[in-house]
Amino acid sequence: MNEQIIDLIYTCYNDELKRDPDQSGIETYYELIKNGKCDENSLRNILRESSEFKNLKFDYSLKKCNLNHFHYCIDIRVQNIEQIYEWIFNNYDTINSKQKYFFIIDNHKLRMKVIDTFINNLGDFINFNDEQVYIKGERILRYPKEFYFTPQDTIRLTIPNNNTPPMVVISRYNENIDWSYALSKVIIYNKGENDIHSNFPIIPLTNIGREGHTYLHYIIDQYEYLPNYIIFSQANPFEHSPDFITLVKDNYHLLDDYQGLTWRWKDRDPTIDWLNSINSQGIPPIDSRKMTECFHINGCKIHYEILDRNFNCVCPVIWEDGGFNTHLIPRTRKRLEIPDDITLLEYLFDRLEIKEKCPEYFPFNFSAIFGVRKENILKHPILVYHNLMVFLLEHPDHGYLLERMWGLLFS
Repeated sequence: MNEQIIDLIYTCYNDELKRDPDQSGIETYYELIKNGKCDENSLRNILRESSEFKNLKFDYSLKKCNLNHFHYCIDIRVQNIEQIYEWIFNNYDTINSKQKYFFIIDNHKLRMKVIDTFINNLGDFINFNDEQVYIKGERILRYPKEFYFTPQDTIRLTIPNNNTPPMVVISRYNENIDWSYALSKVIIYNKGENDIHSNFPIIPLTNIGREGHTYLHYIIDQYEYLPNYIIFSQANPFEHSPDFITLVKDNYHLLDDYQGLTWRWKDRDPTIDWLNSINSQGIPPIDSRKMTECFHINGCKIHYEILDRNFNCVCPVIWEDGGFNTHLIPRTRKRLEIPDDITLLEYLFDRLEIKEKCPEYFPFNFSAIFGVRKENILKHPILVYHNLMVFLLEHPDHGYLLERMWGLLFS
């Protein structure tokens, strides 16, 4: 029997019915697929119309973030951004590099429970739309005291003297990338047809491992020679990052050490039945995206989420991705034979030989389009990236796990 057809049947059954196919199902659909009378989409639709599928119980309703409300910061109340600069300048000599400072601008309208969750799990510097600013002392001390003498209209303590446009690494299949001419420094890794012409370097790659393989290839190949700041992108970023060009071209000096650049996976797609019926607000839900408008940069849309160790979204709202949480994660745990008392993230930390402590929660941006400074990549030895490459290429599902791990690796 054709193993590819068998694998397809098993995948569809596990995705849709959360079980392996019985022998009669294998025999029935094997012959239909073999004879060209059924394909993957048709098989999935048949299974979704079954009474078994309709009796499966999934709760896709949105729920409030239920994490504890706390933060360990020195709180400083100010009236405006200028007073943040003034406070730092006047207290610069006593700032503790290990201390966390939380500047609260009066009359803010942000949700403290959500804010605290991001503060505790996102990174060492967060600017909530210039309404609240969270900074570790070591980030403040990157800059000399004189920097804070002259206030600016925003506070984005990114890379000091970051006046050079970033390198943009593009993972291309067969997309039109004429848009890349708007940028200054680009490397194009081409996994599709040799039908593009560009003044930028074009490097052919085997079409494996989706964009994750491209990014890891670049990191491993250039590990000793990485530029100061890199933006990794798919070749059609605009569905996920509608303001991509403006972010990269006009706002690169405001991008954080790790900077998610996406707002969504997608809103609606008439070709994806489950997306419109199960996650009707899009992925992520628009109600969730409305709660993270504080992360937008000069009007450019950006969305962050916080995931737990089993890759469930816990903030800003709790929701389930009908394709990922209820199907891909269970079948991945089963395939990798992960014990019930071990979380998926703990398994990955051990498998990939990541030496840092496995966090309870970690940040995530959809669709693997992000910026990162060199030092954040180099905090992991090259062995970690080799291990990631091996893991990625073991199974197509692993690319979706890696997509959710970039923010964790680089924050």
